[in-house]
Amino acid sequence: VYENEGKRSGAYSAGAFGVHPYVLLNHSDNLSSMFTLAHEMGHAFQVYSSRNIEVPEYIWPTLEACEIHSMSMEFFAYPWMEEFFKEDTAKYLYSHLTSISVSLFSLLKSTFNKLFAFELNFIFN
Repeated sequence: VYENEGKRSGAYSAGAFGVHPYVLLNHSDNLSSMFTLAHEMGHAFQVYSSRNIEVPEYIWPTLEACEIHSMSMEFFAYPWMEEFFKEDTAKYLYSHLTSISVSLFSLLKSTFNKLFAFELNFIFN
């Protein structure tokens, strides 16, 4: 989990049929790493909880729906923030809430644009 020379950077969660989900990440004992781990575990939870769905189209949700699980898992990490960040908890909480609001705005904007483009395409075709 911790950074290591030659280790691939970044973070992601991957799932495949018949096996549990995998999470790859580098961890640095900071705010970004803590919430990245929680975020990717949210994606892994979504894959794990969808494992018995028989309709393939329902197993892999849209980007917007995927982020519900991952962002929720970030919020579930809040009770442990003080233990992790000690006297800097308020600073990190503010930083996280700011980044989440930007992410939510981007997701809402993307969803609105997709819906609006679909409506225009429907009206003019």
